[in-house]
Amino acid sequence: MNHLEEESLWLAEKANEVASIGYWELDFATQIPIWSRVTKAIHELDESFGPNLETAILFYKEGESRDAISKAIEKAIALGEGYDLEVQIITQKGNEKWVRTIGQTIFENGKCKKLFGTFQDIGKRKKAELALQAEKLRNEHVILGSGLGTWEWNVQTGETIFNEKWAEIIGYTLEELAPINIATWEKFVHPEDLVESNKRLQKCFDGTHPTYEMEARLKHKNGNWIWVYDHGMVISRTNENLPLLMFGIHQDITKRKNSETELIGILSLVKSQNLKFKNYSHIVNHNLRSHAGNIQRLLELALDSEEGLEKEELLSFTKTASKNLLDTIGNLSKMTNENEDISAQMESLSLLDVVQKAIENVLGLANKAGIFIENNITKNQNIKAVPAFLDSIVLNLLTNSIKYSAPIRDSFIKISVEEDKEFVILAVTDNGLGIDLQKYGDKIFGMYQTFHDKKESRGIGLFLTKTQIETMGGYIEVESIVDVGSTFKVFFKK
Repeated sequence: MNHLEEESLWLAEKANEVASIGYWELDFATQIPIWSRVTKAIHELDESFGPNLETAILFYKEGESRDAISKAIEKAIALGEGYDLEVQIITQKGNEKWVRTIGQTIFENGKCKKLFGTFQDIGKRKKAELALQAEKLRNEHVILGSGLGTWEWNVQTGETIFNEKWAEIIGYTLEELAPINIATWEKFVHPEDLVESNKRLQKCFDGTHPTYEMEARLKHKNGNWIWVYDHGMVISRTNENLPLLMFGIHQDITKRKNSETELIGILSLVKSQNLKFKNYSHIVNHNLRSHAGNIQRLLELALDSEEGLEKEELLSFTKTASKNLLDTIGNLSKMTNENEDISAQMESLSLLDVVQKAIENVLGLANKAGIFIENNITKNQNIKAVPAFLDSIVLNLLTNSIKYSAPIRDSFIKISVEEDKEFVILAVTDNGLGIDLQKYGDKIFGMYQTFHDKKESRGIGLFLTKTQIETMGGYIEVESIVDVGSTFKVFFKK
């Protein structure tokens, strides 16, 4: 070997030392293995150590590692195939190490003349790889134990990977879903939810949202729609900053969504019952008191009148008012049936009859206040309404007109009805005190809102009147001018 060759070998060995890569060779003519200094150092051997064929193989850990290197060498010698293995050795000092050993062959005349290769300590890398594998395995067990499906999506190619649980959530196996790509998701998700999902994904792609979240419906194999919580994030991007890979999870939340629906139903029932009892309380405290006050006033008038036609007429009015009170009590009893919702209590009612009864029920109060009531409803117009609600609405509007009449002028209440394509419209007009709508317009139907200095005012009547008409699918409007009067229009659905 000349000086140039020696220098080249020295430089190669120094380079291998820097890279912690040793080399080795076995010349079958001499049967003596040659190990570089790095190779010996990896084995924790002195530089003076001279390996031989018998001892060299024994450094490999007994079991998988020794079996693997033995088979690889046998195959290389027999067939000339090289090898590249990651195996474990036990060093001279008894330490376990992961190494990468690469072997190549030189053949002459069909026989293996020489084996040579490299030897590298890969302990740090292997330790990191094994830790990562262990962490991945732990995560897989956690995901499996928590019943989560997982998905990986190459946004640019559409290639998608689901785990078995993802398929199981919708009643399938992965084999049944094959071939799997992003179209698999699009096939099973509800069309409405797919539109929303794409919007949310775009925000994630644009970077305006760090993660993607969605509660979506998927079609189960049994034909039912189930609910899943879908959550993911972009984990890598292209050089152009486009989304490349996404990873996410699927969780079956059908039971929770069904519970939410059931809870909404319970809350709706509670709200309905609460409304029912509020109306019940209002009718008891307001309407029955109006009936009682009217009957009391009629009796007072009858007692003060002379015997004859006037007394008989007043007693007849009192008898009618008493009958109407019993009707109101009967309607009130129907309201206390907790098993009926509002729609089940709706009946076809004559608006003319209800208004006429209401006038009879306030006649005594109107006479006492000196108010003339003019009923301009001339034809029998039927509407669908809850009897107790309709009685309460009309009676409340009439008693309000009486209560807030203007004592400085002759007072009147005018009642009329009209209709359009959708509604029958009841109008109650008076020339009373009126309401300042610029000041109180947004509060007029609010609870506990009063607009005049009256001791008996509690601010409940108009609130419940509005609630009652809206419960039946209608609405109420008001026009009012201070010291001129008011018109309340109630729109009943046909």
